[in-house]
Amino acid sequence: MEPEATIAMGLLKLGKQLVLAGDPKQLGPTCSSTIAENYKLGISLLERLMNTALYQSKDPNFITMLKLNFHSHPDILKLPNDMFYDGQLIAKSLTAISDPLAKILIYPLILQEKAEGGSNPFTSDTAAVEFCSVIAQEKREGRSPSYFNTNEGEMVIKYIQEILNLSIKVELSDIGVITPYIQQVHRIKERLKEIGYGEIEVGTPEVFQGREKRVIIISTVRAQVSLLLHDCRYKLGFVKNEKRFNVALTRAKSKLIVIGCPLVLKTDKRWLALIDFCQERNAYFGGKFDRRTDAERIDIINRISGVHFKDSQYDHEQDET
Repeated sequence: MEPEATIAMGLLKLGKQLVLAGDPKQLGPTCSSTIAENYKLGISLLERLMNTALYQSKDPNFITMLKLNFHSHPDILKLPNDMFYDGQLIAKSLTAISDPLAKILIYPLILQEKAEGGSNPFTSDTAAVEFCSVIAQEKREGRSPSYFNTNEGEMVIKYIQEILNLSIKVELSDIGVITPYIQQVHRIKERLKEIGYGEIEVGTPEVFQGREKRVIIISTVRAQVSLLLHDCRYKLGFVKNEKRFNVALTRAKSKLIVIGCPLVLKTDKRWLALIDFCQERNAYFGGKFDRRTDAERIDIINRISGVHFKDSQYDHEQDET
């Protein structure tokens, strides 16, 4: 937080330089006081300065950006790069690019869809990011603000089992599961322990910030649009939180799997872009999601605008009474 940063700033000698290093597009300091938040203490010094005219100008005398990314596969980096970094990042991880795991679609294996020769026909150069649509109901215990989604949790387990069954060597420590709700974290952890996979790390985006895993599976949990306001009140969830979205998507090195309800996720332009991204690459699976094209929407609007409504006989009868 900014008051903490001023402690270090107080050590500066006259004429010396202060360097702030970090990413204001990802999660900042955790502020547990509403009063402190109202005074903007939940905003880091770096983020506040980045919103000033001097740093918005991108003057190289005052700001520099590390553009070479040595962690993630180019397809995993693509959306966050376009959304948050003006397309300036360059994926340079030869390990992630050459990883055979990035070329295998896992969901068809869950369905046991195999080619005649017994091999997996669902291999592709654009398989690094995969979306699995699960239309289910989230739940909570008592008055807890935290939710869980049993169906999504079971799909997480199925994905992990298929990944570990691959001929490609994947260690338990290579896999991470990210979900924004503590209840979902606890339930997935318990399930993994039951089947002997307790070493797999499960946590919120805050737990994974600054770290990467070869495989990241995301469970978004939320299945009702009406509860998004609840998430905003308690600072939960992914759907309307761009920093959590950015952190979650950029933790994967070779394989990113997102499990969620597209009917909820489509309400946010960033998640909708992810769904579109996977559909374009034939990496969208599960419950169907039909998105109307711009031409179809315009046609519907034109059809409705050309309709002239007349008073019905029922309306006349109501007026007479």
